[in-house]
Amino acid sequence: EGPETHLYLTDYASLYVAHLGEVRREPPARGDTQVPSFYRKLSKERGAAGLCDCWFKLWDVRRVVDNDTTEVAHELRTLANVRYGDRPVSLYGGMVELPLIVTETRPIRYFDPATRQSYAGDRFWVEFDAEQGGTGAMERELRENLFGLTAWREFGPTTRTFIASGERMFREHVRDQMFDLGLVLLEYAKALEVRCNTLLRQALVDAPPAVRYWNDDGQSRLVTERPLGLARLAEYLTDREVSDYLCRRLTNGGFFVRELPPVLDELAQARNKVAHQELVERDEVVRWRDLLCGVGCEGVLVRLAGVE
Repeated sequence: EGPETHLYLTDYASLYVAHLGEVRREPPARGDTQVPSFYRKLSKERGAAGLCDCWFKLWDVRRVVDNDTTEVAHELRTLANVRYGDRPVSLYGGMVELPLIVTETRPIRYFDPATRQSYAGDRFWVEFDAEQGGTGAMERELRENLFGLTAWREFGPTTRTFIASGERMFREHVRDQMFDLGLVLLEYAKALEVRCNTLLRQALVDAPPAVRYWNDDGQSRLVTERPLGLARLAEYLTDREVSDYLCRRLTNGGFFVRELPPVLDELAQARNKVAHQELVERDEVVRWRDLLCGVGCEGVLVRLAGVE
C-alpha cells in the first residue's frame, strides 16, 4: 500500500527498476541462499564488515530499457539527485555522491499487484521480462522509425514491451503461411489495455465517486482496482458521466471517449477469436497492425500517446 520505493540499476546500456523492500548495513544471515555466492567469496577475503556499504532487499525487478544507452540517459534525466541540488541524473558527469538518492519527477507505480496478475500471472516481473528478452533492438527500431520519440516515451515500459513483442512476431512470421498470425493481436491488445488503464488510473485520482465506481453486472466496482479488458473499457468510456468527466480532465479526451471505444470493442472481438483458437484471417491481422501502429495512416497508438 502507498507509494513504492524504487532502486534503479544500470550498466549504462540497460536500465532496471527494483521494488525496494529493505536497506540494511549488516550482511544477511549466512544461510540466506538468495545472496549470490560470489559475495561469500569476497567476504572471506575482505571480511563481512568491509564487503558492502549496505545491502538491499528486492521484492521484484523490471526492465525499463533494454540495450539502448540513449534511452537510458533519457530515463535517468527524469530523476532528480537529492544530494546534488536536485539536478537531473546524467550519465555524463552527473554520478555524484554514490549511491544516488533520487526523487521521481512524476510518481509511477511499476509494481502494482493487480497489473502484474493481469499480464504476468503468477510470475514476478523479473521472470516475465526474461521471457520477453531480445526486444531491445525492436523497441529502438519502432522508436526511431515508426512512432517517434515523443509517442514512444509516453507509453511506459509495459506497453512498449507488448508493442515490440507483437511487432517482432509479425515481422518474423508474416510470410510464414503455417504460422497463426492471429497471435500478434494478443500482444497489440495487451499494449492497448495497459495504456488505457494507465491513463484511467492517473485521471481518476480526484474523480467523484460516480465516475470512480462503476456498475459492473450489478456490483459497484472501483475502476482502478484492477485493469479493465478491452470490451469493458469500451463500455465504461461510453458512460455519459464518465465521458463528460474525462473530456474535461484529459488532453485530447474527445478521442479517448468517442473515437477509441468502437476500436476497443472491435479489437476485443478479434482478440477473443484468437484466444478461443478460432481462425482470424491474415488480412485482418495486417489491417489491425496497420491501424494500431500507423502504417499508412495516423495510428491509434500514436493518437493514444497524445492523451494525457
